[in-house]
Amino acid sequence: MEDIESLMRTAGVVVVLLMAVLLLRDAGRGLVGGLGALFSLGVASYLVCSAPGFRELSPFIHLPLLSLCVSNPVFFWLLARALFDDAFRLAPVHGLLVVVLLLGKAACALAGGTIAATGGLLIQATGFGLAGHALWVAYAGRADDLSEERRAVRLPLVVGVGVYSVVILVAELILGNGMAPAPVRLIHVGIILSLAVAFALRLVSLRADDLLVPQSTAPQLSDAARQDRDIDAALLGRLNALMEQQETWRAEGLTIGKLADQLGIPEYRLRRLINKRLGHRNFSSYINGYRIEAARRALKDPAKARLPVLTIALDLGFGSIGPFNRAFKDATGMTPTEFRRAHRGAEGNNLAES
Repeated sequence: MEDIESLMRTAGVVVVLLMAVLLLRDAGRGLVGGLGALFSLGVASYLVCSAPGFRELSPFIHLPLLSLCVSNPVFFWLLARALFDDAFRLAPVHGLLVVVLLLGKAACALAGGTIAATGGLLIQATGFGLAGHALWVAYAGRADDLSEERRAVRLPLVVGVGVYSVVILVAELILGNGMAPAPVRLIHVGIILSLAVAFALRLVSLRADDLLVPQSTAPQLSDAARQDRDIDAALLGRLNALMEQQETWRAEGLTIGKLADQLGIPEYRLRRLINKRLGHRNFSSYINGYRIEAARRALKDPAKARLPVLTIALDLGFGSIGPFNRAFKDATGMTPTEFRRAHRGAEGNNLAES
């Protein structure tokens, strides 16, 4: 049984490292590609760290692999944020979190006894929290997501990997520093290998068209594809009329389902139309584009200088001031009040110069 386990661990490490290569190849310049590759390295390290005899390895091998294992809950959390939250950006605090975990693990190893046990529980609790938040990010943004490809991997990828991360944390909590029985380890490694193979096949399939179709030749549209293109153009005209002439975006609580009902089309078709033809990755960014532009005009308008910001927000379809402030600052770098004040200052300077 130990030979089978060793072969499965080796196969798992190979497949996960292949995933890292594929991620760097397809999205290496982006945040998702880099974090995905880092998480893959962490999974490979876990397969080695959880193997019998790991502690007998040289410190030059032992310490880097253990560091990746300890940091992997952070890598998974950051990967989920980067993949599903378009507004997410890396910040120094994320690196600080990794450093704190590593220092905490080192302190536990040096202290031993009750301090080590308490510190280990805190580290595991941190892992629980990060995995739980990653699952929430994947679930909460699903309805707003316009990317069919991204929607397709939300539940299978993040929930599958996230739930299994929780299973790993529970196992470590129960076993402590002890080694699980051989049958349990075999099942454990088998699940990781199965997930890794499934995800690697998914990554390969994403590049199938690039491998089969020469990049120098444009694909010929079939009659059905041309018909779909013409239908999309007509739908786009109707959508623009709703948004620009009727200003449907002002409706509070507007969802993609409600907008699809107004157009008389299936929701999936509207998602694809806004994503593929207009380039938006989530519905909120599409709607807020209209709202924030109208807010700019209202805040610049001298006739509305005494109009409260809350009134403007409610008139634009925001349910409260908080979401409006966040959306406006994300788009302009300033709060609505700062924007209005800056515009008044610019007007005053122009009058003085004239």
